[in-house]
Amino acid sequence: MSLQVCAFYCTDTGRRHRNEDAVGLFLPNGPELSTKGMIAAIADGVSGSADGREAAEYSVRALLSDDGVKASDGAAVIPALDEAFQTIHRSLRQRNSSHAESVGMATTLTALVVRGNAFYFCHVGDTRLYRLRDDDLELLTTDHVADSDTHKHVLTRAIGLDSAIAVDHGTGELDSGDIFLLATDGVWASLPEHELSWHLSELVDDRRSAEGTAKLLIDAALAAGSTDNLSALVVRVDHLP
Repeated sequence: MSLQVCAFYCTDTGRRHRNEDAVGLFLPNGPELSTKGMIAAIADGVSGSADGREAAEYSVRALLSDDGVKASDGAAVIPALDEAFQTIHRSLRQRNSSHAESVGMATTLTALVVRGNAFYFCHVGDTRLYRLRDDDLELLTTDHVADSDTHKHVLTRAIGLDSAIAVDHGTGELDSGDIFLLATDGVWASLPEHELSWHLSELVDDRRSAEGTAKLLIDAALAAGSTDNLSALVVRVDHLP
């Protein structure tokens, strides 16, 4: 049996006037899913920058279309993801330096690859990746933030922000039934982990679809008082090869 997954994403402007989140999914059908795998990406444009929205959209599109990531296999997936992140970072930095109107083009970026019997991820910023397995919700990424004297939750790493970028990596074996969530802080900062876990658990036994789960997470975060843009991407691993 080949690899089978179901996935869906939802994004909403929320109470803001402009949506600076971007989310995307490369999910081929049939045998191509087993060879190229699934690629999911989420980004949150830095709101203090001039072109956060454009940075987020560009980063997600560039990553999902990267042939190096799609062609990589096994141990080569993480290096390919890292190189894609570095290439996107260099491109944003070049745009910032060559176009005055694009100064401040920066974004968070978190990517997940599901291929064969393993998952791989790369991450910069405070977008998050969770995994739900056997009712245990685990945060797989670390937020790159710090508090200053005047502001809380200030990004210390973002694509396009500094001259060089350090990218976090991770990998692990898949279990059939694993559920992954990629989310921006408009979602995860408004919902406690037990509530995230409960909503994702509805997807375990098809009590709710991936589409319904993604939309419900957005609605729940809005109901909880989120004032930010909101994006959620959910993935369920149905069968392993």
